[in-house]
This record gives sequence, C-alpha cells and structure tokens, in this order.
Amino acid sequence: MLIENLFYCPVKSISFTESKSLQVLKNKGIENDRVFAFVQNQDKNKIEILIKDPQSRKLNNFVTLKNTPELNKFNFTFIKNKLILRKRTKEIISINPYSKDEQNLISEKISNYITKEKKLIS
Repeated sequence: MLIENLFYCPVKSISFTESKSLQVLKNKGIENDRVFAFVQNQDKNKIEILIKDPQSRKLNNFVTLKNTPELNKFNFTFIKNKLILRKRTKEIISINPYSKDEQNLISEKISNYITKEKKLIS
C-alpha cells in the first residue's frame, strides 16, 4: 500500500491541511491534530465541563462541517503557535490561539463569515 497524501485537522471537524510529513506522538496521535475546537452557543460553565470531561463531548456541541457547511470554503493551518484562517488562498486572520482576546477575534470573524455565507445561499 502506498500513502499518497497526509492530512491533519488543527481545528476539530472543520478543515484538513495537507502536509508532506506528520509527527506521530506516542499515546497522543498526530502532532497539531484537533488541537482546537469551536463550540456552538455554549455558556462558559458548559465549556468548562467539555474541557474537563471527555465523555461529555458530543459532536453536536462543536461547530463542524456537517452542521455548518458554509465552512467548507475555509481552511485552518497551525504553524509555529499561530492559527491561521484562510478563505481559499487568502489569509483572513492569524492569531495566537492561546490568547483569549485573539480567540474572541477569530470566533467573531468566523461567526460573521458564516452569517454572510448563509445570506448568500438564501
């Protein structure tokens, strides 16, 4: 069997990034794979529960391509502690994903784009 392409998904269930090589970490999986996630309209207490209790994590709690197909036009990459959102090849925003302020910026940007895309479809 020949492996032709390798992909990882820095943001859970949203986009896949092609890579020439991937680092597999023992007992963890692929480095930088599903490191981040966006939750759907959750209050802060619910988010804390999702973080602390993996058993409570259901896919419908998260923004995914299945429940938000408008995100198919977007792609995330994670390089050197920067989470980058692109629409096709155009960079929309690059953030430090460990900064709460910057997390809010990218969440707002995604929310605005989703709203805009939904209006175009309607």
